Amino acid sequence: TPRQIDKLRRGELDLGFVWLPVPSDEFDIQELVKEPFIAVLPSNHRLASASAISIKDLSQEPMVTFPRDQGIASFQRIEQLFLIAGAEMNVAYELEVLHSLINFVAMGCGCSIVPDYVRRLHVDGIVYRPIIPPTIVETLAVIKTKGCGGLTDAFYQFVAESLADYDSEHFPHFTTEILRR
Repeated sequence: TPRQIDKLRRGELDLGFVWLPVPSDEFDIQELVKEPFIAVLPSNHRLASASAISIKDLSQEPMVTFPRDQGIASFQRIEQLFLIAGAEMNVAYELEVLHSLINFVAMGCGCSIVPDYVRRLHVDGIVYRPIIPPTIVETLAVIKTKGCGGLTDAFYQFVAESLADYDSEHFPHFTTEILRR
């Protein structure tokens, strides 16, 4: 999200798909879907057989996360969950690419907390588990620079109208199809 925001500000992007919040005074924002976060564990992890995981269960476990400077709000919200639970967040690796993050978990390098749509990635050696509340729910949105018209505005409106009735289970597949065209 921070990179997309910077590119939108510089005029290098016309619109973006971002996790909220973003500055509403600069951008037109259309919320698309709300995604709860889940735990990702190596399949041989001591917690892998549990039906759900608490943040306290993850205390001191090595965590594989996105970099703190990418998706800062998400990182801070995860960190806050650990603080509220009286748990210690032990960041072992910070990786920029989702597939790398999942593969590090599969190799047994640690656990992670990611949006629920990630469970659609079928990777040997990992299990996905819901997080016992409280958890994080993030909102994915399409944004464009205020006042931007033409094709950008038409696509923005198309996305907002087309995806208004999609839930999180259908959303990632649908957007993948749109972006391939």
